[in-house]
Amino acid sequence: MLEDPDSFKAIKSHLSSKTLQDIEGLDPSLYGFGREECCGSIPESLPNSMKMDKEHVMLASTMPFTQWSKLTDNVPHYTELHRSLQKDSPRASLTVCETNDDECVLRFRTNPNTGCFEITQYSISDPVSTPWTEKGTLQVDRTDECFIFVCSHLSRDKRCGYCGAVLVDLLRQAVLRKMGEDGAKRVSVLPCAHIGGHIYAGNVILYRKSGGVAFGLFKPSDVDTLVDAVASGTDEIPESLRPRIRGQLYSNIPVTKESNQKCAIM
Repeated sequence: MLEDPDSFKAIKSHLSSKTLQDIEGLDPSLYGFGREECCGSIPESLPNSMKMDKEHVMLASTMPFTQWSKLTDNVPHYTELHRSLQKDSPRASLTVCETNDDECVLRFRTNPNTGCFEITQYSISDPVSTPWTEKGTLQVDRTDECFIFVCSHLSRDKRCGYCGAVLVDLLRQAVLRKMGEDGAKRVSVLPCAHIGGHIYAGNVILYRKSGGVAFGLFKPSDVDTLVDAVASGTDEIPESLRPRIRGQLYSNIPVTKESNQKCAIM
């Protein structure tokens, strides 16, 4: 009998010591990829179970995801930024992610004027406020890059804590292995806070120039498939991943050489 490629036994040797420490004490049969909803047929409730917001803001923090509180209100700057966004961008959703780089704010949105999907990084102002409303805020266009967020919110649900930690590790390894160091600079894999539907852990969101797509019940055996698609530059979702699409958000402008020029952030 073939070994389950998603079992803890199969993936353990591929995980870093940090990841093994992060998931220590979490029973894989209860919280991992061997739990009932992962092993059986895809739940009928999974497709289109997530409405992807036209504006998604990520607060990139250096606080480790294992230390986030249930509501992430212990993460520096979160409460102030949340309050400011409610006033300035009430339709935007705010999520925390962990970064090893400088803390910043990442904004993913469809520009209402151009129809183009934009990814912009902003510095965090002092005092904290909505960065795109403040003069002097540094901003960087990162639309040509790719971001993969994995729900790893341990304090919200142990399934996310286990699956998220494992997937972040394996995705980062695959990006480096398949795309090299230059590729790894263009593809960021980051653990993030709760993005809905614990039963569907691992929850993965992919953002790039063409828009965003969210997957549920993502497994270690899916890692190479997704990274190969990202590396190829195609906007096509691999067939094996399509049944687990929880939501999609596309640019209103097809990604072409002409639209690249039209959609450039000035």
